[in-house]
Amino acid sequence: MPQNNTITVRMVLMVSLLTGIVVGVSIQPAGNVNAIIDIPSTPSQDTQPPTIYSWNISGEVTEEFTVYCLVIDEGDSGIKNVSLQVNPDNGTIRSYELGHNGTKSGDAFYYDGSIPALEYGDVYDLRIIAYDNAENLRESYKRTFDLSVLPTTIDSTYTMPVVVIGSSIVLGVVVVVAYLYDQKQISDEDFPEAKLESEETNSE
Repeated sequence: MPQNNTITVRMVLMVSLLTGIVVGVSIQPAGNVNAIIDIPSTPSQDTQPPTIYSWNISGEVTEEFTVYCLVIDEGDSGIKNVSLQVNPDNGTIRSYELGHNGTKSGDAFYYDGSIPALEYGDVYDLRIIAYDNAENLRESYKRTFDLSVLPTTIDSTYTMPVVVIGSSIVLGVVVVVAYLYDQKQISDEDFPEAKLESEETNSE
């Protein structure tokens, strides 16, 4: 009978090593073996994705600009990564990781980052992507920027002569009018008799 007890104990210990389950063994005086199996409780799994609060942009997107947002992980596994996704209509999706400097608003963490300028000639959808440590994913609402129409530019090579010529013409007209008006004033002041005679003739 002691040999059977030894075999049983070895089997129980082997099960413990293979499964990771903690097994306690007690041998009773009568030769009976009681195996006490303790199955450890598994921690609750985080199945809730992070929450992205309001996010916004600072600056013009046609120049280097800043993106910032508030993110919270209510599933308690912790925030793993927050990034800005740039999705052009005609091009490859790009992602820019945002950093966290320790700033918080309540339970939400503040993330921000500098983003390269968007080029003209395309339409872009921008959104925030957040992962937690349990690989749960959350996408924010998108912001669309239509840069498909190139801005209108004025070529100074052609416009400058036109402006100069136009200004010269206007200036010439003003000078002529001023000269004629001045001559009229001189005639009236220098020859008052002629003016009076002309008025008397008209009255007759």
